[in-house]
Amino acid sequence: MPARIITRADDAGSSQKANTAINNSLGAGFIKNVSLMACCKYIDEAASLMKDAKHICFGMHATLNAEWKNVKWGPLSMMVADSGLVDANGFFWDSIKKFLETKPEAKTAVKEYDAQLDRLVKLGFKISYVDSHMWEEGLIEGLTEMKKDWATKKGLLYAGYFKSESGLNVNINADIDGIAAAFAAAAEGQYIYVVHPSLYDPETFANDSVEHTAEKIARDRAREAEIVSDPSLMRKLFEAGVTALRYDCAEQTK
Repeated sequence: MPARIITRADDAGSSQKANTAINNSLGAGFIKNVSLMACCKYIDEAASLMKDAKHICFGMHATLNAEWKNVKWGPLSMMVADSGLVDANGFFWDSIKKFLETKPEAKTAVKEYDAQLDRLVKLGFKISYVDSHMWEEGLIEGLTEMKKDWATKKGLLYAGYFKSESGLNVNINADIDGIAAAFAAAAEGQYIYVVHPSLYDPETFANDSVEHTAEKIARDRAREAEIVSDPSLMRKLFEAGVTALRYDCAEQTK
């Protein structure tokens, strides 16, 4: 049986170019889920562009860190300086590894989840699931279970519950035929494929990190945008029997 793939575009709201690239991809049919960063500067713009896209399953990209050197964001909830989640300037830490030193309380993180979800709902999004910007629950004691409970109480799907096989090998530098063939060659099962579409633009160059240069990040994200915006990709996957899935139509492990 062909693969079934949860296809997700992350970081909507993080920049104007990310918003543009993600919005441009929605008509091509490959992207079924869009994860939203409520605490970022351009989330209002993301809402104006995408909130009425009924064929898209929207999720909250729970964000408790700001990993870029030149782009920062902070909490939507009231947070004291010694909360363990923010630096001296009130911004989220640039690495979730800092949580091992600052030891924030899980309940403080959940309070911020409340504020981020409220923001998205007020902007008109129908939020169906919650995932993680950089798996923050793995480094804050007790947060994994608390986040699962929080999702249940809010009527949201917890992305960590979704079954995903390993072995999905896609080279984004291949042509569309090669990329479609890689999806078609995957063994039977359910997979998750996550992209961060953006444009090759000075705004995207601000996303520089310790691990990767700004130019590489911009180039890779622009290529991802090209791939997921190409309607021929979905046609080729349909011909191969591969299914792109929304979270609310996918198989959970729990």
